[in-house]
Amino acid sequence: MISILLVEDEALIALDQRATLESHGYAVVTASSGADAVHAASEDGPFDLVLMDIDLGSGMDGTEAARRTLAVRRVPIVFVTAHAEEEYVCRAASVSNYGYVMKHAGEFVLVETVRMALRLHDTTCLAESREKQLVARVSELSCLYELETLLRRRTVPLVDQCRAVLGMLVAALRYPDEAFGRVRVRGVDVGEGTPADSSCSMSASILAEDVTIGTLELGYPTELGRVDEVFLPEERMLLAVAADRLGSWIEQHEVHRRLEQRDLRWHSLYNRATIGIALFDSSHRVIDCNPAAARMLGYTREEFRSLTAADLVHPDDQAVLSLGDAVSDGLGHGPTHRRERRYRTRRGDYVTVLRSITRLEGLDDEVSHVVLFTDISDRKRSEAQVLALLREKEALLDEVHHRIRNNINTLMGLLSLQAQVVSNPEAADALHDARMRVGSMAKLYDRLHQTGNMAAMPLDLYLVPLVDEIVSLFPAGKTTEVRTDVASCELQSRTLATVGTLVNELITNAMKYAFPDGRPGVLRVSASLVDGTLTLVVADDGVGMPAGDRREPREGLGMRLVSMLAEQLDGEVRIDSGRGTSVTIELHPPR
Repeated sequence: MISILLVEDEALIALDQRATLESHGYAVVTASSGADAVHAASEDGPFDLVLMDIDLGSGMDGTEAARRTLAVRRVPIVFVTAHAEEEYVCRAASVSNYGYVMKHAGEFVLVETVRMALRLHDTTCLAESREKQLVARVSELSCLYELETLLRRRTVPLVDQCRAVLGMLVAALRYPDEAFGRVRVRGVDVGEGTPADSSCSMSASILAEDVTIGTLELGYPTELGRVDEVFLPEERMLLAVAADRLGSWIEQHEVHRRLEQRDLRWHSLYNRATIGIALFDSSHRVIDCNPAAARMLGYTREEFRSLTAADLVHPDDQAVLSLGDAVSDGLGHGPTHRRERRYRTRRGDYVTVLRSITRLEGLDDEVSHVVLFTDISDRKRSEAQVLALLREKEALLDEVHHRIRNNINTLMGLLSLQAQVVSNPEAADALHDARMRVGSMAKLYDRLHQTGNMAAMPLDLYLVPLVDEIVSLFPAGKTTEVRTDVASCELQSRTLATVGTLVNELITNAMKYAFPDGRPGVLRVSASLVDGTLTLVVADDGVGMPAGDRREPREGLGMRLVSMLAEQLDGEVRIDSGRGTSVTIELHPPR
């Protein structure tokens, strides 16, 4: 098992990295300081690679510890750090060329860098071991050196790298002018020289992530008499090393390309986003912001980076819920915490923003959480204007409703006064009936106004109180039992007005004629809506209609009004008089 010495002064980071490496099959030994690392190296501890943090706090730093370690033993050293500044990169490169990994780069990059460093170290050791055997072959040694130098380049296109490697290999053979070579890898087919129809050759597989991705071939044409000449061991070794190193370079090239693409996508999103993005550390200090955030609040990006959350958030909003509370409370129950807040601009005034805080867990040791925000001041002003207009409209509507109700009450009062002063009983009854018709409409208007929906309302909320009110207006109402069964179906206000008038006329007829001389009785009112048909039934157990006069009630104004209103809704009226009188009306209201 491959053993790794992990040098990290932060205990939590060391535990996390150790767990990551052990999960990939590595044995890990930890050291918390540069001095401990050097001591472990001098003790000839069983480790094959060193992961070294550059910044180890007080005392010896990582680069000095690496120099002293290399002075006592040969081991690949990969630097792991949170710093990407040129100073740190140069310091690391001056000590070791096995890798430089950002702490927040993620598990994949860390493990792949370790793996590549081990392979690079193994290859380097192999090359150095063979170098002693190839002292007499200056061209092969020069080729290996040039190959290593060439394969340190990361930004060269694959086809150019393959062509350069192949040219060096052909030049290193004993008969370079007669030799040919070919590289086939990842869709690239590069040739050096022209292979004959008959040739002798040697080849090596190119591996990336332990998978064969191509071949590297060198050879001579047989017609030139080379068929009997065996390739030198040094040449075979050179081919194998070149294939192995080219495979490692392709692995690193792919990783580098993917990282560049990811960084390009992130920076493009970050810099071009129209919403503000601010990165905070665990102390709520701004680490960075995108151009939209600075532009939205009028700061330069340098000025924005000098702020804290307390500098940005309005004091009253901080009293309601501080940024720290948001992270500890809101984010403790979910990944995102959203609030409307007021942020201070560079001018000193405040704009209302809708902001979201998202905690970054395990992605970046420096960035604790990211804040996304957008200016909603214009929207808030528009909402305030709309709210003011709505309140003004409600006040106007209340005044209109009040005037309409007063007018209806005035009309009903006038009809009642007129009925009291006329001497003709039939005229008084007509005025009384008119007042009741107006009253049914007033009841509907009141109910619609109370529900807040002037277009429709449930039938039972309107009809049941209307029935009770109509019955209570007659002397016989005290001795009449009213039974209602009204469905709670929603109807349009125009339909409700028609239904109310119909019920008013039918109940008025029943209360006038069904219970003479104060006899008690039962009045039943039902309404149901089934498959678009509204069925109204008004029935009593009174004296009924005389056998010869069953059609006579249709000649009165009330029954003529009932027939006309029923026809408006494509309805039908049926009258049954046996034990009392029952009027059934089937209507088809619009949907």
